[in-house]
Amino acid sequence: MPIPRPRRIEWTGNGWEEWTVGEPIPGKLAQLSYRRSSFGATHGYGYGSNAGWSTRASMATIAAQDHGQFDHDYHLWKTDNGRPYLDEGAGNPFWMRNWKRCSSPRCLGGRTTSTEYYLATANATATDRRDTIWHWRTALADGRGEHCYTGNSHVKPLMQIIDSDGGFHGWVGVEASLNQTVPSQGTSGDDIGVFQISRF
Repeated sequence: MPIPRPRRIEWTGNGWEEWTVGEPIPGKLAQLSYRRSSFGATHGYGYGSNAGWSTRASMATIAAQDHGQFDHDYHLWKTDNGRPYLDEGAGNPFWMRNWKRCSSPRCLGGRTTSTEYYLATANATATDRRDTIWHWRTALADGRGEHCYTGNSHVKPLMQIIDSDGGFHGWVGVEASLNQTVPSQGTSGDDIGVFQISRF
C-alpha cells in the first residue's frame, strides 16, 4: 500500500490547510486525514476519487449494506454552562444500523429503542451524492404527541464516499444542530461538529 503523504492546500487570500493523503483502495479511493491549518481549524475528514459528482449509491444499496462494518468517528464542539469542551468518539458503528426503505426511493428510516432516524437525499430533486441524516429522541416526540418531532432535532448534512468504480463506503458529514426550543440552555443545547461513518 502506498505510504501516506502530506499535502498542503493554499487558499488565495485565506491561508492554507494540510492533509495526509492515503489510498485505502489503491488507484480507486483517496483518504484525507486532517493535520493542521493556518486559520485555526482543528479536525476534518475527506475522501476523493474519479467518480463523477452525480455518481451515488441508491437508498436500496445503502439499506443492503452491513452497517456494523462502518465506523463512526466524530468531533463535536459543545458547551456546558458556558464551559466549552470537545465530545469525541471513534471506532464504533453508528447508532442506527438497520435501515428500512421508505415508499419513496429517496429515503430510509429506522428506530432504535430511544431514537428515530431518517436518511434522505439533499432535496426532492437532487441527483448528486449529498444525503442528510435527521434524528430525534422518541420520548420528546411522544411528549408532544408527534411522530416527526418539531422541536430540537439533530441535523447532519452528508457526502457519500464513492470510489472510482462507484462503490459505496459511507459518508463524511457535519452536525449543524442549534438549540432553538429551550432558550434556558443557550448554546449548551447546540451540537456542532464533523464526523465520518466509514469503512476506513
